Amino acid sequence: MSRLQDKAETLALAWQSLFGAAPSFVAMVNAMAVAELETRMGDAWPGENNWGAVMKRGLSAPESETLRASGIAPSGGAPSLAAARALLVPGANESLHRDSSPGRGPFFAWFWSFPTAAQAAKKFLEVLVGGRSGVRAIIDQASPDELARAMFASHYYEGFHKDDPEANIRDYATAIRRARAAIETGLRASTPNAPPQAPPVGPSPSAGGQGSSSFAGAGFAALAVLGVIVVTRGRRAA
Repeated sequence: MSRLQDKAETLALAWQSLFGAAPSFVAMVNAMAVAELETRMGDAWPGENNWGAVMKRGLSAPESETLRASGIAPSGGAPSLAAARALLVPGANESLHRDSSPGRGPFFAWFWSFPTAAQAAKKFLEVLVGGRSGVRAIIDQASPDELARAMFASHYYEGFHKDDPEANIRDYATAIRRARAAIETGLRASTPNAPPQAPPVGPSPSAGGQGSSSFAGAGFAALAVLGVIVVTRGRRAA
């Protein structure tokens, strides 16, 4: 099984667990594209299992004061992160990282960290789809531009351009488009019987409708045709 097939299976099982129905192909590749561009579906942060750079919390007042008293600022780059990690004690399921925003610049924050990829994928979908009605309503049929716009409107990301939301949306849409194309190409290359293009899209049960592209009716067997779910492996949604 290829890396992308394994990631797709993990995401599909997490989706089934959360929403009670298998994802449509378009919803699956859209979600995978976001997770890929953010943290390479967890691979960019080895050992942390964070899909999508999902933040858990900001620093507490005592944590901020500890770093301030030690002269550690997020503007110091990787050395400052290493120093901050040496001082601050992580809580359950979290890891310290640097992030940035157009308004506040660089900052430290705690991001989710899990023992398994399955837990990471589930948290990612809770945040991206379950907690964002605007994303959930369109993810079965959204273009990269539409998805990027819905995510920006719900504050999933901020971007790099201060006071220019359209530029931030364009940048993110371009990144989604690039990641999604690579994912679709990779899945088809590793799956000889995969369809030449994504099936016609429409709302799936997870988005409140009954679209023809949803795999919910056929369950995991339909996804198995794409080489995404291999039922004989015995994996089931937890």
